[in-house]
Amino acid sequence: MKLLKVRFENFRIIQKMDWIPIKKLMILTGENDGGKTSTLNALEIFLDSKAAPDKSDYMKIDNFGNAEKKISMFGVFSLDSSEKTLIGVDDRDDRDDNILLLKVEGDEDSKQR
Repeated sequence: MKLLKVRFENFRIIQKMDWIPIKKLMILTGENDGGKTSTLNALEIFLDSKAAPDKSDYMKIDNFGNAEKKISMFGVFSLDSSEKTLIGVDDRDDRDDNILLLKVEGDEDSKQR
């Protein structure tokens, strides 16, 4: 499985972003406090099943310490034929060889779908 592109919402200063294509070599540039480190931290949380955001990663926290908005992380992955077989996609099917994964963080029932 290869990550092709990612997108994040409501993570630190990132309200909503365009898709970021993933290449072998990537250079993130931008102004100070532009979201470069936030993007890398969000990518780590998205890809590492053991990683989870802490309270400072949420855009807004209410007076009770609860996140007001959930963090959404999207990734498009390409699949090879053995991976398609593993998840039950017919390799002869004309469908795209990509799969979209969504990870939502922000409540006790945070899920990866």
